Amino acid sequence: MKTDDLMNMLANNAGPAPKALALKSLSPALLLGPLLAATIAISVLGLIPLQMFSEIAVWAKLSYATTLALLGGICMVRLGKPGVKIGLPPRLLPALAVLVALIGAGNYLNTPANEVHKALFGGSYLVCPWAILTVSAPALALALWAARQLAPTRPMLSGAACGLMAGGLGAMGYSLACVETSLTFISIWYTAGILLCTGLGALLGSRFLRW
Repeated sequence: MKTDDLMNMLANNAGPAPKALALKSLSPALLLGPLLAATIAISVLGLIPLQMFSEIAVWAKLSYATTLALLGGICMVRLGKPGVKIGLPPRLLPALAVLVALIGAGNYLNTPANEVHKALFGGSYLVCPWAILTVSAPALALALWAARQLAPTRPMLSGAACGLMAGGLGAMGYSLACVETSLTFISIWYTAGILLCTGLGALLGSRFLRW
């Protein structure tokens, strides 16, 4: 039998690819990641006052974190399919970064002089990035597990995508315990925490996502 004939026979009898595999693998991270992050953060810091949910800051944190988690998840799934181009999501990240930076800068420029320090550093700038990284750990472990169910050919990049998704999911949970309300603070320190998780994901991915 010729090689081409054998390949055609195998392809025709292989059956349809499991399209839901990626979503099934990701489900634990998407569902449990923010829940575990919120549980850890709230158990240590307590839930934010309910009246804060009427302020823009909480929804800004949640929107920013959710967007990054979704972009990271899409990148992770596409990187888990050999030969599939990542496409648009990574190109949206610089645009999102610029948008968030502009919002943070605009808030800073409109902050009264006596409140500038608080707008920049709040009361938890030394804690915030590391707290986001810490509460993102369960989501990162679940994301890396999901990536291993796929077939990533670029382990470090796939790990970074896992870290971005996990950092976003962790930040979602952490925002329910974070009392900072400055958009400038969010644009700097939330970004720093998510970047820490992205870097850790890249480091772990380069080791644990190799075939």
